[in-house]
Amino acid sequence: MIRLFFTLLLISGLVDPVCAGERKLKDPEILALLSGQQVGFYDRIKEGRQRFHPDGTMWFKSYYKELTGWWKAENDQYCQSDNSRLTLRCYDLVMDGDVPTFVSSANQRYPLQLSSGQ
Repeated sequence: MIRLFFTLLLISGLVDPVCAGERKLKDPEILALLSGQQVGFYDRIKEGRQRFHPDGTMWFKSYYKELTGWWKAENDQYCQSDNSRLTLRCYDLVMDGDVPTFVSSANQRYPLQLSSGQ
């Protein structure tokens, strides 16, 4: 019965789906979480690492490419651009318990494994 009630709330639009166990981070939280950190990630296509330097530069490496670029928190989203593109890509950053996850506009999810490192 509770599940049905919650499902109806989600369908009606009265409750944001992110509220279902996840919390969307705000700009100051994104900066505090990522600055100076290295993360590991895995999706069905690639596995990689990304390092977020406090000065806003970043380094990204997956099995097929290595890039440098920059990152920032803007409009309560994590945004990045590599040096080979002029396009800014932004993602929501949500916490589900202690697991940070990037969420794209197409709702693709990229759980992160945080580790300090330069």
